[in-house]
Amino acid sequence: MNQNSLIALAIVSLLAGASGLGLGAYTMMQYQNGGADGEDGEDGDEGVRGEKGEEGLPGSSDNISVSILNPDPGETISGEVLISAKVFDSDLYTPFIYLNGTERAISIFWTWNTILQNDGWWNITILVYDSATSICCRDEVIVYVLNENINNEYYCSTQSEIEQALININTGYGTIIITQDITLTSQIDINHAGNYVIKGSSPITLERSANDEIFSITNVQSLTIKDISIQVSGIISWETPIIFVDELQNNPIYIQNVKIAANDRGKGIYIVSENVRVENCIIRDVNTGIHLYNEGDYCHITENSIYDLDSTTGPIRGIYLQFSSYNTITGNIINDIVSTSTTGSEIVKGISLSSSSYNSITGNSISDIHNLGTGWATGISLESNHYSNTVSGNSIYDITSKSNNAIGIRLDRAYYSSINDNSINTINSTGGDAYGLYLMDCTYNSLSGNSIYYVRAYTSDAYGIYIYEYHSNSINSNSISSISSHSGNAHGLYIYIYPTLIP
Repeated sequence: MNQNSLIALAIVSLLAGASGLGLGAYTMMQYQNGGADGEDGEDGDEGVRGEKGEEGLPGSSDNISVSILNPDPGETISGEVLISAKVFDSDLYTPFIYLNGTERAISIFWTWNTILQNDGWWNITILVYDSATSICCRDEVIVYVLNENINNEYYCSTQSEIEQALININTGYGTIIITQDITLTSQIDINHAGNYVIKGSSPITLERSANDEIFSITNVQSLTIKDISIQVSGIISWETPIIFVDELQNNPIYIQNVKIAANDRGKGIYIVSENVRVENCIIRDVNTGIHLYNEGDYCHITENSIYDLDSTTGPIRGIYLQFSSYNTITGNIINDIVSTSTTGSEIVKGISLSSSSYNSITGNSISDIHNLGTGWATGISLESNHYSNTVSGNSIYDITSKSNNAIGIRLDRAYYSSINDNSINTINSTGGDAYGLYLMDCTYNSLSGNSIYYVRAYTSDAYGIYIYEYHSNSINSNSISSISSHSGNAHGLYIYIYPTLIP
């Protein structure tokens, strides 16, 4: 006698109690009909239901099980929490994660942002359905959500109150709101491994007179500093940072809408760690606006204004990348940089990269870069063995050197980089050579779509594009015009090939 089999699966979720904490039984029912009516007209045997296991699951559920690994039962949790589980004795299964009876994910690994939930007790249930055996099993834990530190706000009017708030927040979450101008007596150390927001309640200023930092950031889970002005006097060395970032675990740091001014010395923001974002800041009266060094990778320096950098000693740079890679430098305005140093050949550069690769330098405006001393003046400089940088869509205007070379964009030992669609206008030298684009010992680079206009030298030579020891560089569709020299030679495109490189 022929038989037909019918397998029906029903998963029923019942909530118990007004609080919605308990999940009712998830029931799997498996039925098998007896034989169909035979030729002799006899009724088939009645189907037999499988024996029921514990908690409404079939007895055969012993063949598959699930165990929640994190969080622990009764644990107090906050912030983002990883919910994870392990399934045993099954390869073909579908997992469901429920919070207080509501399905939230189809996975055994899911990050729950508890900040978006109410504080209190929560039921986490993971239900697993095995498609091969039509068997269902589950595990659950009850945890307590407590995010009271998430919105902790500390209103501070003194340095000691700021430092105490950092201690109170510790490894939790908190916002420090500075309510008035403060004169600091020492640097503020941020090193308690917490999640902090430090901001001004209105335009406020932190002042200090010392050759030292304002903020030293070494250990945080996350940090935002915003809406603050910093005024520093008494800085002696051009190496002294005002905001120093050396976060040991490379956790995210966001510096937004911060104004920094010094006494023509020091570095505005000095970054020695990854994942730092500096945005919409104004930095002036320092030697270097923003300096990324060594492990300063994967940073975003965007939409900042760096200006009025005047110095009689030391190099001056708007943005400086040194041994730093995979950074984005875009939309910054750098102007009015002047050096009057007569010590050696001190340099003045709008954006400078040294031994730094895979960076994107795009859409920046660099103007009024003047070396009135004895050194060079350069709009954008890439030097000292670097690879695969992109310099595109930048505007460079009015680069002047009184006694040495003036350069729009300089590449020295550059490899596989793209210098495209930049505008270079008004490059002047009264005591040295003037260059729109300058390449020295460079290989496999692309130069295309650049506009070079008005390059003028008075006592030496002027070049639209200058390439020394050319090898396998691509030069296409560049516009070069108004190249002149009062006493020397003028060249639109000049290529010098070392004799050993000539086939």
